[in-house]
Amino acid sequence: MPELEATYTIDQVTLRYHRTVDTVRRWVRIGRMTAINTGGGRFGPYVFRKEDIDRFDVAAERCGTDKEDNPHEK
Repeated sequence: MPELEATYTIDQVTLRYHRTVDTVRRWVRIGRMTAINTGGGRFGPYVFRKEDIDRFDVAAERCGTDKEDNPHEK
């Protein structure tokens, strides 16, 4: 039996980065973060693979952005 791939919901991603759902959706829409759209609609629902989250972390560290895109959002 194949091993299941680790995935995260949008709520888990928002908690991880301390950002809103709208911010994470924007990251996906502009191509900053990769997600799988499981609902077929414009806003998901999205599922995030562990490898894509890891890639996002590395890219943010390389750019020195600390995953920030809105200094007023916490």
